[in-house]
Amino acid sequence: VVVRCVWFKMSSGYVVHWTQFWAGILACIMSSISLIVMIIWQLGTNQNIGLGGGLNWGDMIFNWHPVVMTGGMFCFGIFSMMSYNILPLEHATKKVIHSFLHICAIACLAVGFYCVNIFYHGRFTTSQGNPNPNSNGYGPNLVVLHSWLGVVATLVYMLNFTGGLWAFVGRCGFTDESRATFLTQHRALGIISLFTTGVTLMT
Repeated sequence: VVVRCVWFKMSSGYVVHWTQFWAGILACIMSSISLIVMIIWQLGTNQNIGLGGGLNWGDMIFNWHPVVMTGGMFCFGIFSMMSYNILPLEHATKKVIHSFLHICAIACLAVGFYCVNIFYHGRFTTSQGNPNPNSNGYGPNLVVLHSWLGVVATLVYMLNFTGGLWAFVGRCGFTDESRATFLTQHRALGIISLFTTGVTLMT
């Protein structure tokens, strides 16, 4: 089978290979499916068969944690990474979209951390928020592998976001040459961030 290499040229003049374009589309579709499956799982009320039990913000606040984390660091993260390859827009416009999607991911990240911390705190307090006399008043955190992998994934994500914001949006102290050099590192950190996020989700 002979496969002819077809190039897809964006309106901005940036040339994307057809495999990059369709791989980006597929990545966005698959990440969206993963979020939909996560929501269905958490909405299921029969906990006897392993379903989440619902998305009640009060009693079931922990169930929001996997939903917003999957939607944030995974879906929004992938959408942001793929925006340069699949959107036929000007480079400046794609940069704004790329940054906005990362901000959405970080917002989801904050909500996810809030949910899990409120859940663990609530388990060790009374309904009025007072320390439970049968506990020491706080819940242990970072006690499983998933927690520590989540910390690593978050640090890598935030490091890459901050570096990208500093170099490509603020351009503080960066020359054209140094930005070009950092771009390679920025992309590499993005791949590492996606990998650590995926591993964290699977644990």
